[in-house]
Amino acid sequence: LQALDVGVVCVGADWRVTFANAAWRAASGGAPEPVGTLLWTLLPGLAGGPADDALRDVLYDGRPRAVRVEHHRGRADDRAPATLDVRIVRTPAR
Repeated sequence: LQALDVGVVCVGADWRVTFANAAWRAASGGAPEPVGTLLWTLLPGLAGGPADDALRDVLYDGRPRAVRVEHHRGRADDRAPATLDVRIVRTPAR
């Protein structure tokens, strides 16, 4: 996962980030260490919308989903949001 050139963030059943690869860290613009952070804090654009529904649906039925979300890096009025194509898959629990 570290070698991929696309950002990867993994979360546990408690919605806390358990892993973020180098591509994610580079794309996040120097954001603080994400491991241990709630997904909804790291990517607030996911909460309460189609991505939130997709995340919960994948957790429930295990079928992968793809959604597009806007992500503001810092204050919303500082710069235009980034558009993220998010692919959601459930992996077996360790």
